[in-house]
Amino acid sequence: MKHRIAWQGIALALVAVTASADEPRKSPGERAVEYRQSVFTVLANNYGPVHMAADGKAPFNAADVQKRSDRVAQIAKFLDDAFPDISNGAGQTAAKPEIWKNTADFQKQERLLVERSAALAVAAKSGDQAKVKAAADELGKSCHDCHEQFRKK
Repeated sequence: MKHRIAWQGIALALVAVTASADEPRKSPGERAVEYRQSVFTVLANNYGPVHMAADGKAPFNAADVQKRSDRVAQIAKFLDDAFPDISNGAGQTAAKPEIWKNTADFQKQERLLVERSAALAVAAKSGDQAKVKAAADELGKSCHDCHEQFRKK
């Protein structure tokens, strides 16, 4: 019985290794797109609840808003590395080629996002819902403006 279980375990391990070896490897560009999408997912999952609370659509818990706003400010800095040239046209992405054609304009949008994210974190430290709302609205404008110019619909 023990030998049978051992052989089943070995067989299962071999199947797992063989299956993963048969999967196509992702290109560096595809991995860069996955990184970018992951950063945006984490950013949105922290910004969304802050904006909802600031708008009065969810309870305003100052400690939670501050924690999430601090995360947004930190995560926004990760975007500086999220659009390498190798990701232009790679994988499944809504990023327009204009990002790499109009680099200066795109980088300006990134800087605004970082600045406004930092302003959101400062507003959140005050615990004042009106200040958080104003800062969250400004950050939301940054997202909207960048998406209008650099994201496929």
